[in-house]
Amino acid sequence: MHNKSSSISINQLEDNVGNYPLYGASGFLKCIDFYEMDSDYISIVKDGSGVGNISFHEKNTSVVNTSEYILPKENLNIHFIFYLLQTINLDKYKTGSTIPHIYFKDYSIEKVKIPKYDEQKKIGILLKNLDAKIEILDNKLQMCQNFKKYLMQQIFTQKLRFNFTDDWNYMNFSEIFKSVSTKKYQIKSADILDKGDFEVINQGQDEIAGYFNDKTKLCQELPIIIYGDHTTFVKFRDKPFIVGADGVKLLIPKFNANPKYLFYALEHFNIKPEGYKRHFSIIKKIKLPIPTLEEQNEISEIFTYIDIKLKYTKIQLQETEEFKKGLLQQMFVCLRKLMRKLMEFQIKFYR
Repeated sequence: MHNKSSSISINQLEDNVGNYPLYGASGFLKCIDFYEMDSDYISIVKDGSGVGNISFHEKNTSVVNTSEYILPKENLNIHFIFYLLQTINLDKYKTGSTIPHIYFKDYSIEKVKIPKYDEQKKIGILLKNLDAKIEILDNKLQMCQNFKKYLMQQIFTQKLRFNFTDDWNYMNFSEIFKSVSTKKYQIKSADILDKGDFEVINQGQDEIAGYFNDKTKLCQELPIIIYGDHTTFVKFRDKPFIVGADGVKLLIPKFNANPKYLFYALEHFNIKPEGYKRHFSIIKKIKLPIPTLEEQNEISEIFTYIDIKLKYTKIQLQETEEFKKGLLQQMFVCLRKLMRKLMEFQIKFYR
């Protein structure tokens, strides 16, 4: 492969507008009235933020001068080369501390194995199709998350009522919940295991922080809502768990309400007072909308279904990304083995 420098400075294009995409280290920048490349190409960020990032672009586009064009020589498939570059550790070729750089003359000496062109093409198509699937799943996940936010806004402002007409009550946080102490359920982070019988809930967005085996630390006051005072998460638990950190409030409804509805109401009205830590003296004064139990059940069922779709899509996305990563790590085994792995993955994925 060989390189070609970009001559485009973004500072000189403030008033330039056109139909040809221009890309930088973080992705698309704007459309301009000219392009530098009339064929598909690979680009690598060579200076500054994002140095070493690799991307593929179609013809009639350009990159700014902090990146450079990488083009395959004869009998090299561009898609194969694009994925091949992702298997090379470019960090060892980076120089500079204040403004990092990476130079083609340095990483171009890397020795790699190249199969025949037909095999390059098949591997490139296989990995390109995986990337397309990852993009579809990522878009699906974003759309589902956005739809959930929109639906929450419509429901909790009572613009969408599902044929219910009863007025909603508004109750203070402290009127709705009683708080359970977490001290007897807490364990040290050093004691959290990779595998175990019981799930550990920590402060953070991850569903599970790890595992533990001590039954005496098990929280069985269920169902329960977990509310963090240092971070922004709200979680619902209906099976025993262990608390792995301070700064977690365990909330139980004081009256006959659907706890899953209260969880979604808290998720929507996720209170974030100024400062790093939530102050429960403030939060306890916040009012939450309380419809009839029948309407609570309806709302809970809708958002539970959406959350199941979100969880399944996240699993699909994660498994596809992990599968691609595994293929890249074994890129130089024969194509037959790669195709067998793909078939095994598809059988597992769609089963």
